[in-house]
Amino acid sequence: MEGRDNERVSSVLASLKASHGNMRMETLSSKYCLHRCHLSRLIKKILGHSFRDLRTIIRILSMMELVRTTHLSVKEIAARVGIHPDYLCTLFKKVTGMTVKEYRERLPNLKNHITSEESHLPSEDFPSLLLPLVVKKL
Repeated sequence: MEGRDNERVSSVLASLKASHGNMRMETLSSKYCLHRCHLSRLIKKILGHSFRDLRTIIRILSMMELVRTTHLSVKEIAARVGIHPDYLCTLFKKVTGMTVKEYRERLPNLKNHITSEESHLPSEDFPSLLLPLVVKKL
């Protein structure tokens, strides 16, 4: 039974990532034919985080990836991840220590100059700082 639960949560996590965290519990529970309370308990049991926390973390990671890899405006990124543009800016600054504009301006220098003491910018293993072992637990 536990292997099947892991597969279900893994599928839910994949759907959530594909939507940049912009999916509701009701949508996912309907898609995977699970009661939302049961799905919520499975996520908490297997990943160790609530659905709400998981969705927020995926949104943050998606937001950072879109800022890093596209030239989309803040409004466009906010629409994709399901966060109000003003809150996206606040959240981005809280997580990275700089605005979206400052982050993008520093992007060319990131790969050669990042150390934990020098910068608030995330390293390649930044997801593990936000959500330890989520993917590894599956």
